Parts: sequence; structure tokens; C-alpha cells
Amino acid sequence: IQVRLELGLLQMHCDGRPDGRRPHNKESLFDYYKEMLDRYIAIHGSDEGFKLDNHICGDLRQEGLLYYNRYLILFQMEDYLRTARDTQRNTRLLDFVNQYAASKEDKTMLEQYRPYVIRMNSAALALYHVDRDRYEEALMTIRRGIEKIRRLAGIESSIFVSERKRSLQMLREMEKEIDRMRPLSKEEVMINKLNKAVREERYEDAANLRDELKKIHKKVKH
Repeated sequence: IQVRLELGLLQMHCDGRPDGRRPHNKESLFDYYKEMLDRYIAIHGSDEGFKLDNHICGDLRQEGLLYYNRYLILFQMEDYLRTARDTQRNTRLLDFVNQYAASKEDKTMLEQYRPYVIRMNSAALALYHVDRDRYEEALMTIRRGIEKIRRLAGIESSIFVSERKRSLQMLREMEKEIDRMRPLSKEEVMINKLNKAVREERYEDAANLRDELKKIHKKVKH
């Protein structure tokens, strides 16, 4: 990926770590420390006592920022699958740091952005479905994202509070827009016709439409 800036050119790899580096011969620092955790568990029998110090957490945050910068550009490029991949990756990073960071401050510094990461992941996957005319899947994706954000435990961070509020608002607006875009089902078309027939006092037409709707409901049940 190449992005032209005022002071030069920004280049990022589409896959793997955005800057192309392989720390400790791994795809990312995150992968390296996950492997360290696995080794720790193999030696000690559990993860009890495994901690990430302030220096490690700082390095992981900087790496997460690389992926953040890339998925913003990928989203603008409408590469929704790669956007979903990178946001899912950063969600796993948040989980890892939240579980193993030694200090509460290091946990909060990443955790406060979780609503935003969930929002971007949900939006990317939903738009991927919309591009393929899968509107119901898109709506389900948005609603799952809203529910995930709603269920987040609160933390002492003004950024978390504002991101949570903003992300819920934006996903709800997106839900309304996708619902407006999607083609009506046969049942919804008939309901609209039925309501119109009742308003215009065409009761015989309304009765026939009710009978048709009952047939549809019976088929759905079976």
C-alpha cells in the first residue's frame, strides 16, 4: 500500500506486519510473546505468574498502532476482509494485554479503544456482506457489534466513555441505512399492500392479502 502525504510517501505491506519487519523472526511481537506464554505454561503448568512489563506493553501498543494505521487505509480502499482481519488481530492483542499486563495503566491504555475496534470490525464485515447483497447477514453483524459494545464493562477512562457512545451511535445509524437499502421480502411487500388496502377501505382485497399472508406463515412454520 502506498499513501502520498504532504511530506513524502507512506508504504505498508498488505499482509503480515505492516512495516515488513519480523521481530525475533516472528510475524509480529504479539506472536513472539504469545509463544513465550506457551513456553511458560509448558514449564510451569499454568499461566499463573506470567506478566507483561511496562516496556513490553509499550512495544505491543506501538505495534498495534501500525495495524490501526493500516486498517484505516484498507477500510477507505474498501478492502473489508483485510480490515476485518486487522481489527480482529488488534482485538486479540487487547485481550492478551488486558489479561497479562502487570499494571492497570497498561491495560487501560489499550482497553479504552475496544469499542472503536469492535465498531470498525463490525462495519467492515457488514459492508463486505452488503457488497454481496447479503443484507440480513450485514444487519446481524451490526447488531452483534452493538451488543458486544453494550456488554463491555466500564473502565475509568473518558476516551472509553466517548468511544463507546460514538461507536454505538454510528453502528445504529449504519443499521438503519442498511435496513433502508435492503430489498423487501415477499411478506413485507404484502403487508404494505394490506395496510394500503385497509387505508383505502378495499376490504375484499385486504381479506385476500390476509389469506395469502397466512399461507406464507404456514410454510415458514413447516
